[in-house]
Amino acid sequence: MEKGFSLAKGSLEDANPLQPAETDVTKEFKAAISESGIDVPAHVPEIYGGELRFYERFLLARDNNVTKATKLLKKCMDIRDSLKVNGNLDKEDLENEKELFRRIK
Repeated sequence: MEKGFSLAKGSLEDANPLQPAETDVTKEFKAAISESGIDVPAHVPEIYGGELRFYERFLLARDNNVTKATKLLKKCMDIRDSLKVNGNLDKEDLENEKELFRRIK
């Protein structure tokens, strides 16, 4: 399994110190997510440090087991949807949130 940046693959100028190099297991995980139809809103990976760090978190939590990491990501996205933190508020919820923030100010 590949880990991190290798000088054999590129120069230091090409390296992004904030993002790890994409590994084969990360590519496999992304393919599994696509095949399973899990909807990951575009803004969510940025919350967790960028796309590759986002995927790495789930893989590391499940010892690079793609099947288990995919199940964990599915549960995470389901929880985010149920709590409506993925930007999926309906109009009534959105108005309630706005009213709540008005009262707090």
